[in-house]
Amino acid sequence: MEITLMFGSSKEQITIEEGITVGDLMKHFEEITQVPQYNQKIIFKGNNIAKDPEKCLGDVGIKSKSRIMVIGQKHNPEEEKLLKHLEDTNKRIEQNAKYYREILTDIDSMKKGFLEESFVPQFIAKVKKNLLRCTEDGMKAIESLDCMAIDEKFADARHQKKRLIKRTQKLLDDLDKTADELAISSIK
Repeated sequence: MEITLMFGSSKEQITIEEGITVGDLMKHFEEITQVPQYNQKIIFKGNNIAKDPEKCLGDVGIKSKSRIMVIGQKHNPEEEKLLKHLEDTNKRIEQNAKYYREILTDIDSMKKGFLEESFVPQFIAKVKKNLLRCTEDGMKAIESLDCMAIDEKFADARHQKKRLIKRTQKLLDDLDKTADELAISSIK
């Protein structure tokens, strides 16, 4: 399917597959315009279709010969560097959260009696050690984020930093709560 992409003062005819989603289209537009997906507004027939990235193009009315406008700002190299560092930090936080979910699954299995009683003390010691490691990784992420000085003109980077700090703080709170619950249950 061929559509017309309008960005700034330029118009470009592009060919795309028919069954793709709005999110796929946004990825394609990012390659062409250098405007990050989270910074894009995709205007079709007066509506911002970027709000529904999971919808298929046909569901929002896009067909061959449609005209689509992309609005958004490219980042400058300095902000891109900050955003890259934030993305790397986000990946570490996500890995830590995934590891924490695995720990919760193990604790749940123990509570349901899937672990022989004689192994429970060793298991609890191991889980406490793993929770401590997760907490330590979370604190390192917070320290890394705190050390980042982001100029006020980089609103996207500032917003992402704030979001990551909140997410990491919630994870740390959950880790503390789980460690406290484990300490109480090991006393009983």
